[in-house]
Amino acid sequence: MSALFRYVAVDPRGRRVRGKTAAVDEQDAYRRIAAGGMTPVRVRQQVRRTLRVGRPISRVDLAAMTRELSVLVQARIPLSSGLAIMAQNERNGSLSQLLRELSGSIEAGSRISDAIEQRREVFGDVYVATMRAAESSGMLAEITGHLADMLDAEVGMQQRLRRAATYPLIVLTVVAAALFVIVGFVVPRFAATYASSGVDLPLATRVVQAVGASLRAWWWVYLGAGGVALTGVLQAWNTGQGRLRIEEVLVRVPYVGRLLTAVATSRFCRVLSISSSAGLDLIESVEMSAGASGSLRVQTEMRRLGGKLRGGSSLSEAMLACTTLPPFARRLLGSCKDSRDVTRTSDVISSHFDREGRHLAESVSSVIEPVMTVVLAFIVLVVALSVFLPMWQLMGLNR
Repeated sequence: MSALFRYVAVDPRGRRVRGKTAAVDEQDAYRRIAAGGMTPVRVRQQVRRTLRVGRPISRVDLAAMTRELSVLVQARIPLSSGLAIMAQNERNGSLSQLLRELSGSIEAGSRISDAIEQRREVFGDVYVATMRAAESSGMLAEITGHLADMLDAEVGMQQRLRRAATYPLIVLTVVAAALFVIVGFVVPRFAATYASSGVDLPLATRVVQAVGASLRAWWWVYLGAGGVALTGVLQAWNTGQGRLRIEEVLVRVPYVGRLLTAVATSRFCRVLSISSSAGLDLIESVEMSAGASGSLRVQTEMRRLGGKLRGGSSLSEAMLACTTLPPFARRLLGSCKDSRDVTRTSDVISSHFDREGRHLAESVSSVIEPVMTVVLAFIVLVVALSVFLPMWQLMGLNR
């Protein structure tokens, strides 16, 4: 079965031409182009985009697919037929189409790492590089199992963080809506009634009344300012310097900083363990793991650490200047002597900080609830005083 290759070549007249040719592999494509009297300059297999015939491929789908792929390799089932069977049993149309494409590429003579690299937008850089190293080292079955574990842990942490953030967001939204109604419409009506009765409005009532009047008159300004602020934060997050500054602020926030550090360290060490066990060299493993950490602070510092390693520094010397990883992780990684130590130590560190991150994410409600209770109690007190203080004065006048 042949694949389609795009090429750039030079014809006998010296002109650059572009075209397509069907070939078994890249070398066959070069031979076919040369047989046509042209000199090939660049040949690349055409990427066939995954058809979105179902829901998008999630990390959960990718983890399950990787787990089944590990079983196929361990059972020594031919990958092309095994992936075809997986495609037939897959309910998600997008993933089924992806599996069929992988099966077809392997049947055409491509290696599985090459076939996966053609779908880099689905698998990601870390997955592609790890699979290529695993296939080269002959540890495909073991590494695919580790990749599945990594994806499962990543999905689990994302779900825990999402659940932890859901409760505060719901409470804040409901409270904000209730305060808007009370401050913007209810309190001003009470204040107008008290003023018409000759009651001197206390400071709390006047402040709440002014806030309510401002909300009614300038609500569109507040809404626009909030939208602009949110857009600015999102745009800053998408830029290197902006995201770096936001992360530096977040890591200084109590509890939030510990959670973000634990998550980034767990991801970094988990990928470092997998990549080093797959046979990647230390510098490449460190830089690739930093990219998988999800933290720009970690990525920036690990690039500097990679430069020190290239300059001849040992891992222990490079770790002395590291500030983004916790001291526990730095000391353990700095004590590693070879790649086997890095693999084992990184796995231990990843498990430790995964437990810490899971604990912090699950107990975030117990930390947020007292703070929210105090804030809500203060707001309710101010609103209640703005309503009842004038009422008590009015009752005194009637007596």
